[in-house]
Amino acid sequence: MVGERAPNMISGLFGVHRNTATQWAAPARNSCADHLAALSAIE
Repeated sequence: MVGERAPNMISGLFGVHRNTATQWAAPARNSCADHLAALSAIE
């Protein structure tokens, strides 16, 4: 029973991690682009 349930639990954890990473990736990219734009504006 436990052996059958473990893969589902693991894939569930990876699914949650993937969703979280996707949610944070876009803001991180935007802030990085803004930072680079600010640096180039200073020069």
